Amino acid sequence: MAGADSRRAWCCSTASSRTSRCIVRPAAWTSAWGMRITSACSPIAATPTPPCWCSAAAGETACCSPRTGAFAGPFVRLREALGASARVGHRCPRRPWEEAAHMGAEWRIELQPLGGSAPGANLLGQWRELLAASPHNPEQSLYRTPEWVRYFRLAEPGSPVLLAQARDGRGELAGLAPLRLAQYRLRYELGTRCLAVDSIPCLALMGGEPLWPAEPAAFEQLLRRLRAQMDGRAEALYLSSVRVGGLFWHYLQERSLRQLGYALYVPDGERLRRSIAIPDDLAAYLTQFSAKTRNTLRRKLRRAEERGLRVWRAERAEQVPQWLRDASRVHRQSWQRRELGTSIRDEPDQRRQLELLAEAGLLRCYLLYAGEHACAFVLGRQHGDVFHYAGVGYDPAMAGYSPSVVLLLHIIQDLSRHRPARLMDLGLGDQEYKRHFGNRNYRDAPVLLLRRSLHNRCRSSLHGGFRRMVRCAKRWRALDTL
Repeated sequence: MAGADSRRAWCCSTASSRTSRCIVRPAAWTSAWGMRITSACSPIAATPTPPCWCSAAAGETACCSPRTGAFAGPFVRLREALGASARVGHRCPRRPWEEAAHMGAEWRIELQPLGGSAPGANLLGQWRELLAASPHNPEQSLYRTPEWVRYFRLAEPGSPVLLAQARDGRGELAGLAPLRLAQYRLRYELGTRCLAVDSIPCLALMGGEPLWPAEPAAFEQLLRRLRAQMDGRAEALYLSSVRVGGLFWHYLQERSLRQLGYALYVPDGERLRRSIAIPDDLAAYLTQFSAKTRNTLRRKLRRAEERGLRVWRAERAEQVPQWLRDASRVHRQSWQRRELGTSIRDEPDQRRQLELLAEAGLLRCYLLYAGEHACAFVLGRQHGDVFHYAGVGYDPAMAGYSPSVVLLLHIIQDLSRHRPARLMDLGLGDQEYKRHFGNRNYRDAPVLLLRRSLHNRCRSSLHGGFRRMVRCAKRWRALDTL
């Protein structure tokens, strides 16, 4: 090897010794890191992915990936020491699902229609265990729960629900995915105007991502089974929220879906989602702001208290009529109704939906009163320790008292005391107040897995071309204003 006096070839192996890569590095870099390193090179042939560095110290496997910026275990120290000049692989050749892929387990996929009868107690218990053990996309976990599925079946009795189940070789439940028939509306929007809508019949995966074994074989068998189920019923599989960089996102990006009969289309691109990590009390939450901002927020709370503003929480079915009556009055005056098109109506169908949510233990709404008159509201849902900030509005006549800010701060305080939550999901959109009060963010994307056909190919190409044209027009308009 040229320059062998200054550089040496090393092979850094994983703990399982199944994967190894030859790396050429200065000898000094390999000292005192507690890694298992051998001087014999043993590259694995026919590996399409570039190398990564893996550590086997103390029996662990830790990979570094510049795509995700994830450096684990001893490589936190190693990467910092090597600096930006360190050569690492473009991607880790062993994805999380590949850790178990070599086992070659066969999965049995079952599709169970949920009719009038509720799932059995044993299935419900296993369902909740899978939810508790799943680390993926916790902000969307509500929509994968048995409580939400039960609410949906009662609120939409004409919409059938399927429950996909994955069972391992021993017949034990290893994954669940609730699905429903829906219509996805592919919208052609120009500014605030909707020029056209293309309605696509689809199978919608409730919650966006399945509670599924982290193995490519299990994902593949699920998609194959759903593709067969779509024939004559749907044109696409719709995933409302797939976390960018997550396990399922990587699977969809890196696996060939053509062989499964799908064409991947992300109609709206990636979205920035914001949330609030709820601390032990409001004072702890306010420490994230500057001293000036903290004083401003405390002054708003004092002014609201002096004005006699009070907060009322509604989470029981008998509280729904009062909340809906007063919230709808505020909503008619709010800018959210005029600009966002949200709708809070004191009508029997909406009252029934909220009562069903309350009976399922998912409802958590708030009203801010000035005397006997409501001036702000929040429509919320909660499952476990995640609160969903689903709808908000305030009366512009009370804007001088910052009612929406006051109500949000009171909700954060209440979430740390009553039915405590650790996370508040602020929902879709990136409004100014979400950027100001949110302290966590992540990216997700709605995903359509279209059935492969000429019609669907033209459909996605036309919509994608229209979106690119709109983006170009916006850039040109921005340049003209300079």
